[in-house]
Parts: sequence; C-alpha cells; structure tokens
Amino acid sequence: MTNPSLSMLRHIKNYLLVNLKEIQRDLVNKVGFKRGDVLAIHSPNHLDYPIVILGAIAAGGKVTSINSSYTAHEIIHQLKDSGASVIIVIPLLLTVAIKAAAATNISESNNFYLGYQVAPAELESVLLTYPSIADAAIKEEIKEFVSQRVSNHKRLRGGVYFTDQIPKSPSGKILRRLLRDRFKKKYISKL
Repeated sequence: MTNPSLSMLRHIKNYLLVNLKEIQRDLVNKVGFKRGDVLAIHSPNHLDYPIVILGAIAAGGKVTSINSSYTAHEIIHQLKDSGASVIIVIPLLLTVAIKAAAATNISESNNFYLGYQVAPAELESVLLTYPSIADAAIKEEIKEFVSQRVSNHKRLRGGVYFTDQIPKSPSGKILRRLLRDRFKKKYISKL
C-alpha cells in the first residue's frame, strides 16, 4: 500500500515544479528578465512565495524579499539598494507597493500581483460599454477607457488586438482556445 504522505509529497513537488517553470518562462519571455536581474517580492508567507523565488533564481536572477510591514519609504530604499526591476506583491500590500515602485521607476508593466485572478468576461463587459467598440477605436483610447473603470490590478496589460469576428459556439459562448490559436497564428508567428 502506498504511503499517503509520500503521495501527497509527490503532488506538492509536481505543483512546485510546474509552477516554478511557468514563472521562469514568463519572467524571461514576457518580462524580459535576464541573468543578474533582481526580482522583489513583497508578501508575507504565501503558498506561491517559494515558487516565485525559485522561478526567479531558475531564470538566472536574484531575489530581494521585502518585509511585509515596511512603509513605502522603506520599500523605496530597498528597491533602490537592490536594483530590482520587477516587483511581485499580494493584494493586501498593493497600494504601498505601487507607490514605491513608481518612485523607483519600476515600470507598471513589471508590477505583478499574487492572488488576483481577473475573469476575462469582467473586462469584456467593460469594453462592450465603449460607444464605438463595434466599429474601431484607438488602442490607447480603449486602454484608458477600461483603466478609468476598473482597479489597477485589472487593467489591460497585454495590449489590445482587433479581429473581424469572435469565434462562438452555437450557444453563444466565446471559444477562447480558437481565439488564442488565431492570435498566435496572426501575431506570434510574425515575431
């Protein structure tokens, strides 16, 4: 009979490995994180804390851990001293981290949030209220339009892309996998 503790450890190990590889890949491919770069993590103990740290190390970077009780002034000091170019933060500490990151010139696109999952339908419903969205709109106008209506962590960060038709099932559900495949074929293959 298999020891349940060993079985659970295998599941935990698998979870850690899969997620740290994903963090490593995203840091390198999406953020441009490279050997020697510094990632700051501003969080108390959290399930994803070791995954983020190991992912950054696997990407060849360094990690600076920011005390979760630090003020914005203390965080600014640590970010400057460490040379951090990316900051990862939990929702509870978001306000102070954004303030500190802005003061140290860490790009808003290099602020990441542990624990927030924003449903695409939530942002889609905001976009659909834009008066001329069915015709055309300037990319920055749409980003600004959404930014004025949602919290900072929900803002559009990956860009805005246009398509003539959104693939839907007979019941009207958006076929996201087909949409992703179209996007990859049209935009990613040109890179």
